[in-house]
Amino acid sequence: MPNGGVYSTVADLGRFMGAMSGVPGLQILSEESRREALSIQTPENPNRGYGLGFSVQLDEQGRKIASHGGSVAGYNAHMAFDPEVRIGVVLLRNYGRGSTNLGTAAQGLVAQLRSNIR
Repeated sequence: MPNGGVYSTVADLGRFMGAMSGVPGLQILSEESRREALSIQTPENPNRGYGLGFSVQLDEQGRKIASHGGSVAGYNAHMAFDPEVRIGVVLLRNYGRGSTNLGTAAQGLVAQLRSNIR
C-alpha cells in the first residue's frame, strides 16, 4: 500500500489492487480475508470508515471504494479502487507540497470510470 514504508511502482500497485479485488491468478488472501479487509470495521459511520489497511467508503448506491495513500519527503501516493467492478487508479507525485488532494482525486477518478461502465 502506498505509505511512508513502501516503495513501489504503478504496475505493482495495480497488481495489488487486482489481488484485493479478487482477480483470478492474483489472489494473496483467502476470499474471506479479502472481504474482511475491505469491510468497514469502524461502526461510527456505516457508509465511511476503515477496513483493515484501507479507507472504505460507500456511495449513494452502496458501491464501495477502497483506498490508501501516504507520503515521504517530496513524494505522495494514493490508490483507490472498486473491488466489485475491479477498476482502480494509482496516483504518484514527486512533489510534496502540491495543492491537489490525491485521495479526493483518485476516488473521483474511480467514480468517473465506474460511471462509464455499462
